[in-house]
Amino acid sequence: MTGAALSLSTTAMAQNADLDIDRAYAAELKADASRHASLLQGGGSGYDGAFHIGDASGNNRLNVNGHLATRYIMNFTDEDDSAALGEGFTNGFEQQYATLSFNGNVVNPQITYNISFELGQADRDESLSILRDAWGQYEFEGEGEGFYVRWGQFQVPILNEENIHNGKQLAVSRGPVNEFFNPSWSEGIMVGYLSDSFAVHGALTDGIRTPITAWGATAGTPFSGSDADFAITGRADVKFSGAWEQFDDFTSFRGSDTALKVGGGFHYETGGDTGQVGGVMGKTSDVDYWMWTIDAQLEGDGWNVAAGYVGHTVDVTGGIDVTQHGVYVQGGVFLTDQWEAFGRWDFLAMDEDFTGTGDEEFHFLTVGTNYYFVPESHAVKFTGDVIYALDDSLAGIGGTSTNQGDTGLLLGTNGELSVRLQMSILF
Repeated sequence: MTGAALSLSTTAMAQNADLDIDRAYAAELKADASRHASLLQGGGSGYDGAFHIGDASGNNRLNVNGHLATRYIMNFTDEDDSAALGEGFTNGFEQQYATLSFNGNVVNPQITYNISFELGQADRDESLSILRDAWGQYEFEGEGEGFYVRWGQFQVPILNEENIHNGKQLAVSRGPVNEFFNPSWSEGIMVGYLSDSFAVHGALTDGIRTPITAWGATAGTPFSGSDADFAITGRADVKFSGAWEQFDDFTSFRGSDTALKVGGGFHYETGGDTGQVGGVMGKTSDVDYWMWTIDAQLEGDGWNVAAGYVGHTVDVTGGIDVTQHGVYVQGGVFLTDQWEAFGRWDFLAMDEDFTGTGDEEFHFLTVGTNYYFVPESHAVKFTGDVIYALDDSLAGIGGTSTNQGDTGLLLGTNGELSVRLQMSILF
């Protein structure tokens, strides 16, 4: 008994010593960031959360950020029900994300910009170019402080999960509900206002999933039929407690203050009039599309909860007219300063005219864990989880029309299960 107690004591001391080293390293990183921030006033280069170069005035600055996410996925299907897949077991590696972002300010700190490229798998929507964000922004001062105007290509500002970085999600990927409704990137203009307690954003764009599209045709190149005649988006968030920065991720490290926000938004677009008939020109898709959502995030001392509802109506002239809904609930808790456990439930209620199978309700469960190599930092993180489709896994619909490529599901059988392991570096 004495030997066992001594062994446990020695192990605990070693673990505490490792944790102290990690905490000391984290403190050193924060102190170093503060030193570089003060040095920035004199110009030069360094690292303060981003690798940067700038001038002495602070009016011109370039930051370089990046994200690497490497995955190994094991997918298990029912061999008796996977004729379309041909195998009961599929596995392999993928470089899901290899993102580079160049951002900063030019002329003065009020004029900011961001250009980002996705060089990895990017199979959430294979039609997308490698160009992601490409926008400029002006932030007002004085009586207009808090207001901004943004122009260029950006994510349609409606879904909360899409507003949180890929490297700061709770699970390996965003959930099936988000992926199904995901509006992706578009080109346009956005205005907004941020105060201590609420934020509002409004955008006029080409519509959902329309990055890098021309306004009209050129010789030999048809007009983009995916563009809308016009599309409007609005979102508002109310913060009841905490700081806005706490909602930049889904986790909440130990020692964090309580934070709560509730938000919601809408999107509407219509098409069928823009463009010409004949020649190389074509019209925009003749469709009326509505999307709406409401969501909430609650964070505390080492624990977090998030939930949301999303719905849309798609009315295609001469085609489908469907209304569909999705709900998700997720939560996590820290078991130690560096180990976090989490779980998630996704539910899709789909129209049988869309599925074509007669099935309408689909449930997904996800459970897993995160290990943060540096406490209180997403810089280097390991995530392992299991996602299980309780129902038909949207069998017969296919991954393209449901945008589930990022989830690790093949969508072709009953009772599908995927084990996902991911290493992520964020800088």
